[in-house]
Amino acid sequence: MGSRRSTTSQKKSKERFKTLKAKRMTTVKFLKSGYRTQVNVDCYNRGLGTCLAELKATKKALDASQTKIQELQNAHRRTTNALQELQNAHQRTINALWDAEDRVEELENHEVESISTLHRQIRKLRCNGKSSSKKSEKLITFAPDNNNNNKKKNQNNFFFK
Repeated sequence: MGSRRSTTSQKKSKERFKTLKAKRMTTVKFLKSGYRTQVNVDCYNRGLGTCLAELKATKKALDASQTKIQELQNAHRRTTNALQELQNAHQRTINALWDAEDRVEELENHEVESISTLHRQIRKLRCNGKSSSKKSEKLITFAPDNNNNNKKKNQNNFFFK
């Protein structure tokens, strides 16, 4: 003996089943020849629904992947450009160092030539100094000096040590 409530729900359940069966029967009449029952149609519909959901998820994942690929390509392009700029700066630095080295070498050569020229002039003046000491003193005093005492000191000690 069941309660009144359970018999009512059983009746409702039977009514729903009959309603669904009636709907299936009406749709079976309109189906194409390849489908024999509504159960097969429902199964195919569920399969198609699942496939569509998977397709949408796959398309969404593909779009996200393509966006990520685009971002990575842009980052790669920026990195490549930065690397190229660094390589160019490195090459400019190397060229500047070579130019500086050439300039230093040129200045050293000029300095050696200047020193050699000064030594020749000193030797020449010394040779001339023996013949005429007053003449060499006049040649040596080419830098003006305001202090007379220092002037005499410089004249005597500049080239003749």
